[in-house]
Amino acid sequence: MSKDKKNHAKKRVQIAEGTDLNGDSKLRQLEAALNALAEFRFNTITRFPEVKFKGAKQQWKRIDDFTLHTIVRRLKNKGITQASKTRVGELLESDFSPSVNPIQEYFKNLPSPTGDPVGELCATVELAGDPTMAPQREAMFRKYFEKWLVGAVANAFIEDRCANQLCFILAGPQGTFKSTWISNLCPPALAAYYVEGSLDPDNKDSMLATSCNFLFNLDDYFAGITSRKINEFKGLLTKNTVKVRRSYARYAEELPKICSFIASSNEAQFLHDPTGNRRFLPFEVNKIDIDTTQRINIDMVWSQAYRQFKEGFIYWLEKEDQVELAEYNEQFEVQSNEYEVLVTYMRPPDKEELPEADLTNAEILVHLQDKVSIKLSQKKLGEALRKAGFPRYQKQRNNHRSWVYGIIYADEADVYSGRQPTPPGSSKEQGEVDF
Repeated sequence: MSKDKKNHAKKRVQIAEGTDLNGDSKLRQLEAALNALAEFRFNTITRFPEVKFKGAKQQWKRIDDFTLHTIVRRLKNKGITQASKTRVGELLESDFSPSVNPIQEYFKNLPSPTGDPVGELCATVELAGDPTMAPQREAMFRKYFEKWLVGAVANAFIEDRCANQLCFILAGPQGTFKSTWISNLCPPALAAYYVEGSLDPDNKDSMLATSCNFLFNLDDYFAGITSRKINEFKGLLTKNTVKVRRSYARYAEELPKICSFIASSNEAQFLHDPTGNRRFLPFEVNKIDIDTTQRINIDMVWSQAYRQFKEGFIYWLEKEDQVELAEYNEQFEVQSNEYEVLVTYMRPPDKEELPEADLTNAEILVHLQDKVSIKLSQKKLGEALRKAGFPRYQKQRNNHRSWVYGIIYADEADVYSGRQPTPPGSSKEQGEVDF
């Protein structure tokens, strides 16, 4: 090997090992100049480097092309001739810039809470319903809002799974400040990680938003929502990650879904699946004291939630919570045609009654279909029978055992007057009142 080739090979080794004096000094000179110019960090949420120029009163700013060109220009003005867009850009997207999760940093730097700011915030919402049951409704609102709130904190810290699989919903008429109350939940320090609007699970931008925002406000998302759309949303609620390709990236990435969903609805009935609504925490609003809401220090609300998260607060639904929500959420369900027709023409027998007939699902369908012109679904009728509390049991028929439902036919007077029989065993018959 010639002397020139040996020197060239040695040079490559020195550069690779970082021992080349000329290359190393230039790199150190560039890094020192950058550190003198500004503070840098790599945002693990947005996957972009950020800058905060020294001597300027500003927040962390994402380094876009304009900012990068400005940095290069200022370096060259200081005599750092080796500064270029490519070289500086590669350096800022390396471990030169310390990795930071701004959402987690926000919580870690919050002062300790005083008093009960979560309770104060809950007290600004007056729920609709029987005034005599107000204390029960308020306790339930506090219970599930707190679960959602602490779950939102957990979801920002637990990155290997979705920790908040619940969607908190304020329902009620327009003009009750539902949307304003919800938007007030976002602390100013996390305004860059708050998104408001609709959601499309098939849209890349929507999915990307779930991975780089702390709160997703679905403003009137449930207005006229179809059962297919709500089922897609339930699937998204439980997803641990979303797979998307950013516009500048070469490959798709598997990103943790860190956002928590909260929504408002001008409609009181919007849930479609009577067997799978436990992910939703809906509450009907009568009015909101928005002036008091906006005087509450929202940082202290989140500080209390963060403390509860660290102390092991149970933010997920336990079995008894699921049972409670299944019954409570019935008032927000869109009743199917099958359910409406069923409870118009039939009712389940009470404890002291014998059924007038023992009919299979198919036989009930034939009977009801003869009464109405709309097409009824056997599957939805089965769901309606279970929801209305019709007893189901096996009975010997034609030399084989069949599953049948015990029914009582509705009085003709009730049918023609439009009155619907109250199913025996319902909450009202048991002396309970809907919240």
